[in-house]
Amino acid sequence: IDTISAVPQNLSFQEVEGIDMAMSWSTDSAFGVWVLKASATHTLTYDDQFTDQDPTRDVIDESSIPEWKANFTANWFLDNWSATRFVTYLGEMNGIFKGDWEDAGVEVEDDKVDDQWRVNLSGSYELNETWTFQIGVNNLTDEGPNEDPTDNGWPEYNRSYYDAIGREYYGRITMRF
Repeated sequence: IDTISAVPQNLSFQEVEGIDMAMSWSTDSAFGVWVLKASATHTLTYDDQFTDQDPTRDVIDESSIPEWKANFTANWFLDNWSATRFVTYLGEMNGIFKGDWEDAGVEVEDDKVDDQWRVNLSGSYELNETWTFQIGVNNLTDEGPNEDPTDNGWPEYNRSYYDAIGREYYGRITMRF
């Protein structure tokens, strides 16, 4: 063999359909400016075709994508002070290897990954045009990654949606020049 030529080919097909929603509201009051925002995604279908010879099928009930995802933000501003509360929601989903276990004929008693809420808080003070001080906490309630009961290998959670970092405190000093 003198040469091997391998050309990548995209033979499969995936298409996801859903509804994206977003809204925002703000008001200026004696207690400062309040800005509220919410957004959500609801996945309706997840069509999949492994090769161009295979039929296209809706695999939403078999896939490991959440049908619901959402973000909620509340911002407050008063003079040089500001605060933010950021909440994320990740809906219940199938375990990443649900289909593999089913194809192997293995009965899995619980094949769902629980839904999860995460809360981040931060506050800042702008001393002047040059200096800003900020403190915050990510994952206030210290939610760990939800265990995937279909994944018996390490780390036993879907890294596409979760990370292993628990509660995290931070401080930041910004100097603009």
